[in-house]
Parts: sequence; C-alpha cells; structure tokens
Amino acid sequence: AGVIGSHTARILHEKGHDVRLLDVAPNLTAVGSIIDLQKIEILHADVTDSKALQTLLESNHIERVVHTAALMTAACRADPRLGIHVNAHGTTNVLDCARRGLINRVVLSSSNVVAAPTTSVYALTKALCEQVSNMYRNSYDVRAVSLRYGAVFGVWKGPATSLPARLIRLLVEAAVARKPAVISDPLLVWQGVDSF
Repeated sequence: AGVIGSHTARILHEKGHDVRLLDVAPNLTAVGSIIDLQKIEILHADVTDSKALQTLLESNHIERVVHTAALMTAACRADPRLGIHVNAHGTTNVLDCARRGLINRVVLSSSNVVAAPTTSVYALTKALCEQVSNMYRNSYDVRAVSLRYGAVFGVWKGPATSLPARLIRLLVEAAVARKPAVISDPLLVWQGVDSF
C-alpha cells in the first residue's frame, strides 16, 4: 500500500476490479490521499510470512497480484539483511503461491536499477527478484511479468521513499518556500543509474 500500490489499486478499482491492498504497516493518511478507504479494503500482513500470505490469498479469493512490496534504497542501505529478506523472500513467497495455484497471475514491480546490481542492496534485490521470477516462469509455468519503473514519485501524503521522489520533493518544497534547495544526502546525487 505504498505509492505504486495505492495508485494501481485506484486505477484498477475505477476500471471495475475488486481490489485489496496488503501492507505490513499501512500509512492510512497517505493511502487515503490516493484511494477511497471506504471502497478498497486494506489487509494487514507481512509478505515474508508465507503462511499468512497464503491464508489471505485463499480467504479473499485473490486471483491476481500486483506485487509492489519492497524496502527502498535508503531502508536497504540501513539494514541490508532486512532489505534482502523483504525484497527477495517476499517476492519468492508471492511467486511460490502462484506456483502452487493459489493465484494465476503476478506482476512484479522492478526498477531500472537492475542494470547496475552492484550499486546498492536495493538494486541487487530487484535484479535477483527478476531472475527468480524468470526461473518460476520457465521452470513452473508461473504467469509473471516484471515492470521496470524508471523513477517513482507522485502525489501522495506519505513519505518520499524512492530516491527520485525524495529529490523531487526536496526541490519542490524549496521552490514553494522560495529557498535554495540543499542536497545534503549523497544518495540523491545522480550517479548515472537512476532515471531522474
């Protein structure tokens, strides 16, 4: 139920699909700035808990999953083990549910940073998730596809967690305040990997 998941849920709901959002700790104010919380149910679970994930998929009759759960660059940098656990194991849990016939289609959120997997834990996990998805598709006929986002930012009241979103928010807030933008975080300096 982050920015990508919330916007995806809103669009799918507007097209007539029955949609649920899943999050380990949803920011209801942020999610509510994108979706109508009365129309789209938010389920609480950890994507790394395979049994809880299976229970939610079965009890809610979920047929397809747009998998956006991940820790972003800064969170992965702060705790690499947790970043690998959430991003790689969470993705594997979703794909394995598809392998076992619990869902029939998976769309994975990936990133353009897969082209440079040695630049960060986040980039490494996104590259790994694409490879795991390819393996499930080739070995188990799982219907899965990966979408590589160039940059993620948009209107929402939650924290800016992607690097491009953090940079854009910093620049816009400085412009609105009519103050110089000061980029003090070295992660926000373009190094030829992220598409800003």
